[in-house]
Amino acid sequence: MSYKLNGNWKAGWALDLHTLKSIPLGDGKFDTTYTEIGLSLNQLKYHQDYSQIDYLAHVTIEFLKTLMVTPYLNAIIPTPASIRRQIQPVEAIAEIISRVLNIQQFGQFFEKIEEILNSEENVATNKQPPLKKDFHEATRNDF
Repeated sequence: MSYKLNGNWKAGWALDLHTLKSIPLGDGKFDTTYTEIGLSLNQLKYHQDYSQIDYLAHVTIEFLKTLMVTPYLNAIIPTPASIRRQIQPVEAIAEIISRVLNIQQFGQFFEKIEEILNSEENVATNKQPPLKKDFHEATRNDF
């Protein structure tokens, strides 16, 4: 199931919801029911199951084909990660989509210029850096 996203863009979609329900168990744990895509994202992000990269890329490719938008796509631009990892899942997924659909990828179009702090202190105080300071938008001349 997909969801159309409205905003300051021509068109946007979410492939599915992430979580269907989550019941607190009392000790900081939850009994969570995920969608298939939500479970895949959870396994990738929290359990480093990198086999999910291929699955998520191919689900995205098949979804894009149903919309008949691929002839109109000029570039794939993955967003920078909030946390530096040895394998950056969004970039890896974008690389597969780029290769399979033969659409150029600009992995460095947006550059993160301020670390988003995920320490316990920042989480406890709900401190978040302002978005306008987080990213530098590259221009076409940067390529």
